[in-house]
Amino acid sequence: MLESLCCNSCGAPLEVPTTANFVKCTQCGSNLKVTRSEGVVLTQAVVKLDVSTKQLAHQVNRLKLQNDLQMLDQEWEKEREQYLIHTKHRAQEPSIGTALLQGGVPFGFGLFVTYCGLTSYGPNHAPAFGILIAGAGIAIGLSGISKATRYQAALERHRTKREELSAKVFS
Repeated sequence: MLESLCCNSCGAPLEVPTTANFVKCTQCGSNLKVTRSEGVVLTQAVVKLDVSTKQLAHQVNRLKLQNDLQMLDQEWEKEREQYLIHTKHRAQEPSIGTALLQGGVPFGFGLFVTYCGLTSYGPNHAPAFGILIAGAGIAIGLSGISKATRYQAALERHRTKREELSAKVFS
């Protein structure tokens, strides 16, 4: 059995089987959904639904990318905490300059103690103690430089990932 309908897009008359749920208009080529409700039969352009679905998919994808960006930032904050140098009153990012200062002060003091011990008369343990202090200064400096280098590499990795994700979110 056929029923007479009109195309929702162009208004052309259509002959549609009573069991059909979808039909294509022979005039304009629109894909139509046939809706039956309480004795009323209508057609609805499927293209509009398809556009809405694509828009929704795009919005969902954008939300997912924004969520990924937020997760990346949260993960970075946790990782960053491992690198921070904590003092009594604050936490600061490690830097090579700070590491050189932290290692340079005891190194210089150790050299001073060694010099004083070598230039004083009589037996004393000052030169050995000075060398020990200078060695500790070198170890502190190298450790700080290593930490600052690892921090900078981790920060650069985070920035690169963030830029890549941001480009996807705002494209």
